[in-house]
Amino acid sequence: VFPLTPGILWPGVYNLSVFVKDNDGLASNFAYFDLTVLDVPHVSIDTYDSLIGEGQSITLTAIVSDTDSTSHTFTWTSSLDGDLGTTNPITISSLSLGQHSITVTATDDDDMEGSYSFSVNVGQSPTIESVSIPDTATLNDDGEWASIELDCVVTHDSDFYIFWEFTIVESL
Repeated sequence: VFPLTPGILWPGVYNLSVFVKDNDGLASNFAYFDLTVLDVPHVSIDTYDSLIGEGQSITLTAIVSDTDSTSHTFTWTSSLDGDLGTTNPITISSLSLGQHSITVTATDDDDMEGSYSFSVNVGQSPTIESVSIPDTATLNDDGEWASIELDCVVTHDSDFYIFWEFTIVESL
């Protein structure tokens, strides 16, 4: 047994020949053989949302480049939820709360595998408990703007900001 360390071989079939030479310079006959170098699927992901809300669906698409295969099977797994499915693209509507490490594995016709892992964070949306809005507002001395006090109680387990949007239906 001897190691064969050729230069970089690209996927394909190579016809190789080998012979042995002893210390006296006597050489053996040539032995000929074919060496097939298989390509491993190179997997990446199309654009995706890395942060989604609880119960929100996410569609993921694996992109595969593989010089010696055109047909691939897929497995998708989550570090929190386990097996997610085998379709590509895949739509997942039931990821649990938390930081998921999602891995997609593509297997080609030669049983060669390539994988890609990425993160998706599933967060809980804030809940508005109550909002107090006064019925009237008073213009300032210049008559240019009005000040009102709003009170909002929100339940959430992390930092957040409150965004207010006002729509004027009609001024009297």
